[in-house]
Amino acid sequence: MSKFCGNCGSMAADEARVCGNCGTPFEAPVNNYAEMPQNNYVAPQQSWQPENMYAPAPAPKKSKKGLIIGAVVAIIAIVVAIVIATSGGGSGKEEKSTSPKAVAEQAMSYLIKGDAQALAKHTSADYRKSEYGDDSYAMGDLAEDFGYYTDDVEQILDYGFTITYELVEDYDSDELEDIQEEYGNDITAVHIYEYNVIFTHPDYGTEDEYIDVIVWKNDGEWEFVNFD
Repeated sequence: MSKFCGNCGSMAADEARVCGNCGTPFEAPVNNYAEMPQNNYVAPQQSWQPENMYAPAPAPKKSKKGLIIGAVVAIIAIVVAIVIATSGGGSGKEEKSTSPKAVAEQAMSYLIKGDAQALAKHTSADYRKSEYGDDSYAMGDLAEDFGYYTDDVEQILDYGFTITYELVEDYDSDELEDIQEEYGNDITAVHIYEYNVIFTHPDYGTEDEYIDVIVWKNDGEWEFVNFD
């Protein structure tokens, strides 16, 4: 293949470096395919991977701590159930107590609150049936009678008095045999608690009144009977 001189136009061989006619050097051929400068760019490694939204979610790991707590709670529930079953929980006898003083104190607290209905419920069922009958009106009649006490208490509180009480003495009744004849031999003991009820007013001073709380042991359970 041949080429032409750019100065004089003479033809020369392709490999000639100068023109044979005028001596003009030929320009070095341009290598359009010369090696391009190396691209030093390195693509960063892609740490994020697209989430496969159709893949099933991994199952949550079970916590050992959660399993231990669950086991403890289950054991506590079993123990509570056993205690309730063996102590007669839910039997309707929650107001009864093995302590006669506790029974008397409960009656006094209802009295000071002026709660005649609570006093009626707190009273021995045998005493209530014997004195008021075994019908739907018995509880109401008993509460009405207790109302003579509780109404006075409410009136005293309305006048601005504060009411406190203290136990003075307690003793066994000497009328056990008479009570057994009237209410039955399941009554094995009768105890009386004497309280001093104190009424205090900032202007009128202090007054007090004594009241007896009668309790009896009926079929092994101490029960509130009445006030005296």
